[in-house]
Amino acid sequence: MDGKHFFLESKSKMIECIKTLLLSCMLNVVLCGCISNTDNIKLSWSKIDLSNFTIRLNDPIIEEWYKFNRNKLVSVTLGTKDGELMGPLYSWKLKSGVLFIIDDDGEIFEKLTLIDKNQNSLIVLNKSGKKVRFDILNN
Repeated sequence: MDGKHFFLESKSKMIECIKTLLLSCMLNVVLCGCISNTDNIKLSWSKIDLSNFTIRLNDPIIEEWYKFNRNKLVSVTLGTKDGELMGPLYSWKLKSGVLFIIDDDGEIFEKLTLIDKNQNSLIVLNKSGKKVRFDILNN
């Protein structure tokens, strides 16, 4: 094999490698771009006064409300619209700027990482890794 042929073959392999790498990067952006990069989150629950703070999941089917108080308790309302509701009383804590709702057994019931906030709503990443919006009912 002469030098020129080797160079062209190597160049061809290099182009294929670059194409594969670019395709992989584009696929990564498409699959991961739908969830914000939580490494760059600047917001923190610790900057929000959670005493007498109530939020409701913005969802056409599911009812999910959290009413926080200053004693680290949270009244949780869960169920479906036009269906039965349950209302346990759990506790809440902040750890590294993340809000944890803790059930009676000391297990994490919900984990809410704050992504965005305006006067009327919050965008959070929940325990399942899903980005959801809560309406702020009072604060």
